[in-house]
Amino acid sequence: LGPSQFSRLPAFIEERNRLAADYTRDLSTFPLVRPTVRQDAFSAWHLYVVRIPKRRAAPTRDDVLERMRAGGVGVNVHYWPIHLQPYYRHLGFRAGMFPEAERYGEEALTLPLFTTLTTTDYRSVLEKLHDAMTSGP
Repeated sequence: LGPSQFSRLPAFIEERNRLAADYTRDLSTFPLVRPTVRQDAFSAWHLYVVRIPKRRAAPTRDDVLERMRAGGVGVNVHYWPIHLQPYYRHLGFRAGMFPEAERYGEEALTLPLFTTLTTTDYRSVLEKLHDAMTSGP
């Protein structure tokens, strides 16, 4: 499977970059933090992860996650801080040791980003994300 897909890799990366650029543009008015890529870097956009900061009287990332999943959108969380994983807790790591990693873990939401995402599905993701973020907590 790998060798047969390898020849298509440049087209996959090009499409993922197009979709990421669309998200970056279309999410500019949403109350969230969009990912960035340094000017001297190139991304294959394996994931498109936004951050939904905690705001007073606004839905949390978990609220948005649940609402989007209930609406049929395949959102996910990538990744929960490693020091809070059971193995590392067993080694003595605990909450509060790495506050920025923990804040990221509470705010991160991965949006669908795959080469066969249709325009209709893309628009639906944006609409459902908007609705999930603007309805009450």
